[in-house]
Amino acid sequence: MRKICVIGLIILLVGVNVSGNFTKENKNVSTIGFDGNNLYVGGGGPNNYTKIQDAIDNSSDGDTVFVYSGIYYEYNIEIGKSINLIGENRNTTIIDGQHNDGHIINISVDNVTVNGFKIKNCGTVHYEFSKYGGININSDGHVIINNIFENEYDGSGENWEAIMLINVNNSIISDNIFYCINDGAICPAHDPVSQTRMAYTHDNNIISNNTVYRGGIYLTGDNNIIDGNIIYGNGGVVIYGNINTTANSWDFVYNNTISYNSVIPHPDTMYIGGILLYHTSDNNIFGNYLYDGVDQHNGNTNGIYLQDVLNTEIYQNTIIGYFYGILIMDSYNITVENNDINGCTYGILFEYNDNEPVIFKINSVNNPGHNVIRNNFKKVFFPARQLFTKREYYNKIFWDENYWCRSRLFPMIIFGMIGLFDNWGVPVNIELDLHPAKQPYDIPKVAI
Repeated sequence: MRKICVIGLIILLVGVNVSGNFTKENKNVSTIGFDGNNLYVGGGGPNNYTKIQDAIDNSSDGDTVFVYSGIYYEYNIEIGKSINLIGENRNTTIIDGQHNDGHIINISVDNVTVNGFKIKNCGTVHYEFSKYGGININSDGHVIINNIFENEYDGSGENWEAIMLINVNNSIISDNIFYCINDGAICPAHDPVSQTRMAYTHDNNIISNNTVYRGGIYLTGDNNIIDGNIIYGNGGVVIYGNINTTANSWDFVYNNTISYNSVIPHPDTMYIGGILLYHTSDNNIFGNYLYDGVDQHNGNTNGIYLQDVLNTEIYQNTIIGYFYGILIMDSYNITVENNDINGCTYGILFEYNDNEPVIFKINSVNNPGHNVIRNNFKKVFFPARQLFTKREYYNKIFWDENYWCRSRLFPMIIFGMIGLFDNWGVPVNIELDLHPAKQPYDIPKVAI
């Protein structure tokens, strides 16, 4: 159902009339109607171009550049027109940048479609922050669909981003495969001024049904949907606020949805990232499957991690084998409901630090509490705890009807502590789950 919705959105966004044999492996130009002319690269036609850039240079807004199967050794391909760049087959239509300095494709105008390519070997390696991406986008209204991004990985730990974003809005990135990225499969570009990825903002985008082998999905901005992706490896899904370089502070981002994604181990990774949110508000995190099978209880992994987050709902997620199933820091008004947390060291930990958290300053009069309701905590060493470094940071939590590792006849006691070291401290208050569940809940898991 989600794929049908995404295809429908693609049609609305680029005005594509789909008919005939529309397959995932080969979206042929003969089965897709676009406004404008068709230009051809490769193949046997007498007037076909031999280089992708030459065809683009001779195209106009609304045209389609169709590229036949073959290997095209090109980089710094500049798309400065609103065109549709279509490959014959994503397994056999290959653009190889040969690790030359430059993006393989750079998109600087609105409303471009890139569909059906294998894009590989971008840029030089060994940058702390990658300068170059497979596709670099600095405009709005795009469809990047049904491509393969691949970097030849030699074990050296190089960083390489597949799709780099600079203030990109109203775009769809869907049904792509990312191999050996080792950093961001989809992420903001590195801003040379602020020396961070958090200087750009990206609103109203859909990132769906992609498969990532090593790497992750990183985003800043409002009203984004990250749905149905499978991530094998160390990246996970990360959404963070924007760095305000003028005020030297953070700007919050709002209304992001992270749903039905799977984050599971890759044999070569040592760390499995889950879902991480920083300086955000009004988010929905639901239906995700998060599994750390590399090194359980190693002290570094979080299934879901929130820091300085407001008004967010976390529900119907499956979280297995992390050190922290859910870690919530300096955040307020979080609802955690109907999640399955299994085999973690800490089931859920609320922590408030002594650096006067950002949200505490914003909501110092009436800090809304949290709700932890009808969750499963199974095979968890420490099911729940609240830790704070100042008594005034104590935040009321409503606990109700959770399953706490076993059937209980009496209320479950949850301690609030002033921390002394690590996650231990002096108990200063007690909260109760007055109605603990006697049996675990049947919480549906996302199908991989």
